Amino acid sequence: FNSIEQAIFDFDLVLATCGRIDLSNDIKCESPEEISKWISSFAAVNNIGILFGREDRGLTNEELGLCNYHVHIPTDPEYSSLNLSQAVQILVYEIRMAVLSDDENQDYWDVELANTQQTEMLINHMDELMQQVEFYDVDNPRKLLLRVRRFFKRSNIDVMEANIFRGLFATIQKKLKQ
Repeated sequence: FNSIEQAIFDFDLVLATCGRIDLSNDIKCESPEEISKWISSFAAVNNIGILFGREDRGLTNEELGLCNYHVHIPTDPEYSSLNLSQAVQILVYEIRMAVLSDDENQDYWDVELANTQQTEMLINHMDELMQQVEFYDVDNPRKLLLRVRRFFKRSNIDVMEANIFRGLFATIQKKLKQ
């Protein structure tokens, strides 16, 4: 792949590992246990991507923003570094244990969750509409787009819901052209 966006395009859910503990309020990290419980609550998830950061600097805020949730593996403050195989093993173990324990009590969703591609298309469509109606200053969007992206990534929106929003945006755009 030439970019992270291309690599995560087809996943239903994408997790980002985050080793930084000096995060701003814009990025919230969950524990592996909390993330695992969240994942196991979805029957319609067919594939999950886990994005691990670079060894020397992790993931950028922009890369973190492409993901649905962020996970931080707590470590000893004296030695906070984990190698990739350790991080993978911990996350996969936690996810597997949560899925096994929740299989009997799972609520089944009637429609598949929107995958990363569908969610990104929704976000881009909303941004296009917001620009059309001059909702924000495109030269100084502040954190609006980050917050819109974060909202939709956390929302666990399904395909039908995404299509409803996109239909609404298209109808508004059509009315604006009249």
